[in-house]
Amino acid sequence: MSYSCISDSRLHDVELYVGFSEGGFQSLEGFHPGQVGASYTFELATPVYGQWVRITRRPSNEPLTLCEVEVEGVPYSAANGKLGIA
Repeated sequence: MSYSCISDSRLHDVELYVGFSEGGFQSLEGFHPGQVGASYTFELATPVYGQWVRITRRPSNEPLTLCEVEVEGVPYSAANGKLGIA
């Protein structure tokens, strides 16, 4: 199988951020050091709540090419967590 959109060295040192607004990516939830193969899954130890997901490289000024990003989740409710807002 060929993954023409991933070059031999472009996908490395990948960071995963989750936030509640487009500009609010304050929470680094995952980091994969080194080269990533054709596919990678961030396995998070605890539930993460947010509306926006951002994937970047370290350093972030280098090009990033992704073929497909799949985000799985459940709707937020009081039964599965708290926002911590009074």
